[in-house]
Amino acid sequence: AFKGVPNNGNLSGETLQKDKFYLIGNPYPSALSSNEFLKANSFINGTFYFWTHNTPLTISIKDYDADDYAVFNLTGGVATEGAPTGDDAPGNNPFIPQGHIAAGQSFFASTNDVGTVVFTNKMREGGANNSQFFKPGKPAKEEKSRIWLNITNDKGAFKQMLVGYIDGATNGIDNRYDGESFDANPYLDFYSVNNNLNYVIQGRALPFTDTDIVPLGYRSTI
Repeated sequence: AFKGVPNNGNLSGETLQKDKFYLIGNPYPSALSSNEFLKANSFINGTFYFWTHNTPLTISIKDYDADDYAVFNLTGGVATEGAPTGDDAPGNNPFIPQGHIAAGQSFFASTNDVGTVVFTNKMREGGANNSQFFKPGKPAKEEKSRIWLNITNDKGAFKQMLVGYIDGATNGIDNRYDGESFDANPYLDFYSVNNNLNYVIQGRALPFTDTDIVPLGYRSTI
């Protein structure tokens, strides 16, 4: 529960230093648009990491449930668990973040320069976008050809990664479209590799071709 006067209007946060990770929170009593937030805070890199609690409070037959980070950037989002229906087709998994940051939600993000975090009413969203921390969004207008891949087993282990072909992305390193793996899951990590870096989300240039080669890698203690 929250107590106090709701925030409204333009707000300024802390001054952040270059090349560091920070925990940033939505200060409004409504959802916040990730895209609008990034437009106003260009010194913040474009990948947001949302801590999730998947570990049950009681004994579970799922031996490999693990807390982990759900991840979002302009390429898309990846979840920390599979869809409840077992069908992980795009749009079926409600645990994939879609860029709507709910009231009270915090996330980790890194910086590429010194700057002061700003929030404005233009970033705010209403209605269904605030009903969950990770709410499926409206269809994007820009072209996106995206491939989600999962590693999973019947005892609860799960790790998801995304490769997306999207307007604005290149096959190099793009801080708005590429997100490195935090490697927070104790049992699994699954990623694509580019320039010797491990990406849980990798954006690549359009057009998509079936001859494009994207190296993959994984780590497992199971």
